[in-house]
Amino acid sequence: MNEALVSIIMPVYNSEKYLETAVNSVLEQTYTNWELWLIDDGSSDNSKALISQFSEKDNRINKILLIENQGTAAARNAAITLAQGRYIAFLDADDVWLKEKLSVQVKFMEENNFVFTHSWYETMDANGKTLNNIIKAPDKINYKQLLKNNTIGCLTAMYNAEKIGKLFMPNIRKRQDYGLWLAILRTGV
Repeated sequence: MNEALVSIIMPVYNSEKYLETAVNSVLEQTYTNWELWLIDDGSSDNSKALISQFSEKDNRINKILLIENQGTAAARNAAITLAQGRYIAFLDADDVWLKEKLSVQVKFMEENNFVFTHSWYETMDANGKTLNNIIKAPDKINYKQLLKNNTIGCLTAMYNAEKIGKLFMPNIRKRQDYGLWLAILRTGV
C-alpha cells in the first residue's frame, strides 16, 4: 500500500537559532512520504540562507521566500495553497516532533477514518530541555467545546485535505491556528 503524502507547513521568521533542529525533526521521521514547506516571512537574520541550504539538500523540502513580513497566517496559507499532500500538518520553526509522530498519526487517522486529529505535547525551554510539562488535549472535542478554550497545539494538528478540502488560517496576527481548528470543526467532522 502506498503511503499518503503529508504536507508539512513551517513558517519561519528570524528563526535561525532553532530552524535546523526543527527541520532535523522532520528529516528523522520514520514516515518518509512527506513534503516540507519552509516559508520565510521576511526574516532579517540568516533564516533565508538556511532555508535555501535545506531545500538544496533534500528534494522533499520546498521554499517560499516572502519579501516582507506578512504574518504567520499569510505564510502558512501560501504553503497550503501549494501543498500536494493528502494530509496537512503544521510545525513551527521553534518546535520539534518525535521521530514516530507522522507514522503514528497517519496510521491512526487512516485506521479510524478521521479527517482531523491532534495530540498531547510536551513543553521545552529555548535550549530544547524538557520542562516536564505535558499539555493534555482532550481525546475528543467539538466546535462548542473548542469555543471555550484552544486545547489543540498547532504542532500536533493534522487534517485530511482530500476529504475536507484545503482550509486556510484566517489572516489575523494571533491565534490563526485556533481559527482554523474552529473552521474545521464547523464542517461537521
